[in-house]
Amino acid sequence: MIYISIVVALAVILICRPVFHAIAGHAAYSKAAREHKCERPKKYLHRIPLLGIDLVNNINSAMAQGNLMEVMGRNFAAYGKTFEATLMGTTVIYTMDPQNIQTVTALEFDKFGVEPLRKAASSKWMGNGIFVTDGPVWDHARRTLKPVFQRAQIGNLAPFEKHVSRMLKLIPRDGSMVDLQTLFHRLVCIIITF
Repeated sequence: MIYISIVVALAVILICRPVFHAIAGHAAYSKAAREHKCERPKKYLHRIPLLGIDLVNNINSAMAQGNLMEVMGRNFAAYGKTFEATLMGTTVIYTMDPQNIQTVTALEFDKFGVEPLRKAASSKWMGNGIFVTDGPVWDHARRTLKPVFQRAQIGNLAPFEKHVSRMLKLIPRDGSMVDLQTLFHRLVCIIITF
């Protein structure tokens, strides 16, 4: 009898925990939206809403065909500069709005973590740098790269062009494999020493 009670209690916990987290997450999201006077973004219309597998398939297909920017451009044209979607059961926000990007990547980065979503999927080819980490690792990478993106540097792209052209020449044209991480690492090391 006690085993049945334990099994029932565990089942209730397993069912209630995700529901509680969803409610708490929605409440925190709504509170932050009210504080910052944000509107709720339009929602991507999924064919399979629960997991968003259709969007995952669209993104993977677009990446394989080399037209991810075009596909995402169509999504932004359909849903606006910022939209919400479900990606493998997780709510994600896509944006091309400069103010949103600045807020998330610079002004209030500590409130918008990317590591849980990106590290497992991207760290092998992007490394553990600014695009896939949070906290002290991200802060160090950002401080290292910040001088490169000062207005004076961005105004003079000639040095960048020279080094990017050199890097592009190192990429094989025959379709063979290339370690882009090594090439990008070299490029970043050269650029940050200007």
